[in-house]
Amino acid sequence: MIELLFAAGSMVAQSVSPATAAVAPQLRNAEDVITYSDYPEEALRRREYGITSIVLQVTAQGSISGCAVTESSGSPTLDRKTCAVYVKRARFTGATDATGQLIAAEFRAGTSWGVEDHQPSTLMSVPLLVKTLPPEYRDPVKARLLFDASGRVARCDVTTTSGSGAADRAACTYIRTILTVTPPKAATSDVAPVAVRYLTASYLVQPGETTAPR
Repeated sequence: MIELLFAAGSMVAQSVSPATAAVAPQLRNAEDVITYSDYPEEALRRREYGITSIVLQVTAQGSISGCAVTESSGSPTLDRKTCAVYVKRARFTGATDATGQLIAAEFRAGTSWGVEDHQPSTLMSVPLLVKTLPPEYRDPVKARLLFDASGRVARCDVTTTSGSGAADRAACTYIRTILTVTPPKAATSDVAPVAVRYLTASYLVQPGETTAPR
């Protein structure tokens, strides 16, 4: 029942909000950072593939001061390439705190490297069946998910709202209970393992339900 999900969703509002930034760093050229032409030739020859998740240290001015691999693809070559390309090409608008001041902050991203019949994906699509669509709901909820060392959702950051704040929070609450990934392994022992995935959650009315929205 969507009413129950709304009630639970309100309990996680603080846990899905950035702890140090009121507005997180904004990646201005997401579509242009990594393309298939960046696939390292040696990795292609060895048929290496996988997902690399990274954490970038973004300065208040929007430049990148560091990059660490929080989920290894299993290929050191692909892991190194992911950081190298982000550091070289990514363009950010710096984060701001609650007072509007620019601050340094983290930005996390996941990159899928695929070859031939091996095409892992960072995208996750989940239908949410309800009796009635939530009030003000317009479009699917889109979010960045962070999975911890156990492979469970540790954080759900809404990147594109559905139009309904309650529906956004309810989607994050529900997703935390059902989604898991293979436990990530960081590239080095001094980095906490975190896997990054991108969620699209669509609210759908159950077949046969005709109850009007409340």
